[in-house]
Amino acid sequence: GASGPSGWWDVRHAHDGAAEPVPSGILASVARRDPAWGDPFAALAARVMDEPLSRCGATRVLSVDGRSGSGKSYFANLLATAFGGAPVVHMDDLTPGWDGLETSVEVLLQNVLLPLSVATPVRYRTWDWHQGRWSDEPVELGVPEVLLVEGCGACARAVEHFATMSFWVEAPDEERYRRAVLRDGDAYRLHWDRWAAQEEAHYAREGTRERCTHVVDGLRDWSRESSDWP
Repeated sequence: GASGPSGWWDVRHAHDGAAEPVPSGILASVARRDPAWGDPFAALAARVMDEPLSRCGATRVLSVDGRSGSGKSYFANLLATAFGGAPVVHMDDLTPGWDGLETSVEVLLQNVLLPLSVATPVRYRTWDWHQGRWSDEPVELGVPEVLLVEGCGACARAVEHFATMSFWVEAPDEERYRRAVLRDGDAYRLHWDRWAAQEEAHYAREGTRERCTHVVDGLRDWSRESSDWP
């Protein structure tokens, strides 16, 4: 969904496709809230800005993926804030209905990433879930310095080439379901299994978690501004 519930986050590094995320480098400091780094998201933003511009034209793309209710939107918004309010493209806005997960990846490529890769200003239309059609008024994205892309399919193999960093957000199934229904209401209950089947097929084929550069634990709270985070 476009507005995930306040949750629990922990940033860790996915090392060589290991089954368990392992803190490494700067993110080891992030994970233990090392005072030397101050704000962990600001430290991560500084790391991103040190990366060379070689993947998506003049734009550094950060992609955030994970199953429904894992906390992708909230985590992406925290990252966007660290960049001074970088724009966020939500895959929900590119998904034409409850059976459109795979289509959304192609929409992202054709309407956002490929134009940015040649520094062409982006204008894209969003899916109107109430009307069941594409909206009439396009979103004017331009050519941002940093762009967050979040949602199911945001770290598909076809997207990987364009992303400076990629994040997989995960949480237990029971918690994801609770969050999704809390966020979207009873209407989502009718579509949970339908959407989950698409997720299962997509992530099994794409190997998304194993390919992402970072894994985010969706059960830890990064929203607190305390300097004594564990």
